[in-house]
Amino acid sequence: MPTRNTSTPKSSSLPKVTPHSLHARKKFFESHHAADNKNRHAITIENASPIEVYNFWRNFKNLTLFMKGVSEIIVLSPQRSHWVVRIKSGLTAEWDAKITQEIHGEMISWQSMVDSQVNNKGTVYFTPAQGGNRTQVTLSMDYTLPGGKITELVTTLTGESPDQLAQINLRRLKAYLETGEIPTTEGQPHGENERPENTQH
Repeated sequence: MPTRNTSTPKSSSLPKVTPHSLHARKKFFESHHAADNKNRHAITIENASPIEVYNFWRNFKNLTLFMKGVSEIIVLSPQRSHWVVRIKSGLTAEWDAKITQEIHGEMISWQSMVDSQVNNKGTVYFTPAQGGNRTQVTLSMDYTLPGGKITELVTTLTGESPDQLAQINLRRLKAYLETGEIPTTEGQPHGENERPENTQH
């Protein structure tokens, strides 16, 4: 199992969603899941608590360890980051993204900044799974281009549709957090010598 980063960026002026009762929290998750159910995918991570997986994801530089096609993420501030997607042909797409909502240890929502090359938004949830120290990670993502769909661009860049890419990235996340390796398309693992970044604050 890889050593996981347990530090997250310092909090700032980001609005936080903080339902105070179990009933309110349940309604909050139900309403958000219902809104993005069409493009929602889930996977269960073994031997990892929700806060562990959240902390790993929240340090966005760690996402390059498992997200297909993402070659670089530059953290600009606690809420903003710059993303670069690159493939073998040399094609690239870049955009800035910002966190729009967050519940510490439970969920993160983001969207691209105005005038980005790629308009994208998404939400990831980290919830306890039955059976002990297990976490269900639920991911929803949506992509558009100014004036049109980005499906063709994403397919060109990565070889998969946005829907397929979300599923692939979840499987790669599971493999990395459980084994420290990510199987390649040829069936050979890689990444065993890579480790999540441990940001000091």
